[in-house]
Amino acid sequence: MAQSANSNYPSPHPRLLVITNLFPNAAEPNRGTFNAQQFAALAEYCALEVIAPVAWRSTADRTLTAAQRVGRHPTPYGDILVHHPTYYYIPRFLRAAYARLFHASILPTVQARWQERPFDLILGTWLYPDCVAAARIARRFGVPFLARTHGTDVFAHAPHRLRRRQMRRAARQARRVFCVSSELAAAVRRFAGADVRTEVLLNGVDLERFHPRARETARRELGLPVGERVILFVGHLRPVKGLRYLIEALSRAGLPGAWRLHILGTGELRDQVAAWAAADGIASRLNLAGEVPHAQVPTWMNAADLLVLPSLSEGCPNVVLESLACGTPVVASRVGAVPDIFAPECGILVPPADSVALAAALREAIGRTWERETIRRRVAGFSWRANAQRLYAAIQEALP
Repeated sequence: MAQSANSNYPSPHPRLLVITNLFPNAAEPNRGTFNAQQFAALAEYCALEVIAPVAWRSTADRTLTAAQRVGRHPTPYGDILVHHPTYYYIPRFLRAAYARLFHASILPTVQARWQERPFDLILGTWLYPDCVAAARIARRFGVPFLARTHGTDVFAHAPHRLRRRQMRRAARQARRVFCVSSELAAAVRRFAGADVRTEVLLNGVDLERFHPRARETARRELGLPVGERVILFVGHLRPVKGLRYLIEALSRAGLPGAWRLHILGTGELRDQVAAWAAADGIASRLNLAGEVPHAQVPTWMNAADLLVLPSLSEGCPNVVLESLACGTPVVASRVGAVPDIFAPECGILVPPADSVALAAALREAIGRTWERETIRRRVAGFSWRANAQRLYAAIQEALP
């Protein structure tokens, strides 16, 4: 079987197995790009492989091309070998059994990798069902286990008793639970116990890819009018992203001059967002651009006057870090790790689900002059390399 370029590390480089559903694949190339960037940096220190199962609906979808139908064959992602076993489950039913189904779906792949070369430690990301299954794998093979949470995985599942019980056991088994915000770390301790070892580790950002460029040049590359205000949203079109409040805010903000809201992303609310904009009289100001390659996002962020993230809940949103790295100010809800990242020179924070406050913030932000280099300096220490070094220190501590 093929091996990753980093799998030939001599001792003492530990052999790390990562288990997560959040990783790019042929059908979803933008899925979990933050994980891909973190693991690429971590691969400098570890012999690292990833098991990233793909839901059976993606493998069975006949509308996808043959290349997009992700199967069981391992594929390289840079220097990392990635395995995509099929994850079998019943959509919307028996959610308390999802972790067992996840475990059963990945176990044959884990066993095959163990037989070829045993791993020293398991890192699970996304607490339910991924980390619950990863903890069970770690117990089975007698290796240490680290967990990483992201936000929705805790806030959406912890209120449910059967899932919470499984999450509690996994969190208590973990040598450390990495959380992307202090708010999230407190939530984990509430359901898993005050003695659970949590550590706040914010996401990183690719400072080489995301950096300030001339706004006019970026707009010409994208075919955008140079003289029009560009307000940008990047993310999934789901209720938790607060897009209804954004449309309401823009309809009442009375922004001066020509402006347009560009929404990058897809999701269940796409048609609803268009309907909201039409009802509020700003349909002509809306561009639903759909999903764009991650490599093109820096150009959009440099073209923008402002990034807006009106989420009702967040973990550590990479779009905020990426926008600041480009020197583009941000108007965002005060949720998750956003206050941990922010400073007054970076933009404006507002309460979630408050279109009046959001409208006022948008007016103020559009009217202000922002220092792009000052904004970028705020995230100068958030490189993925620095992030990976902290994670690797925990890995060394966790090893026997």
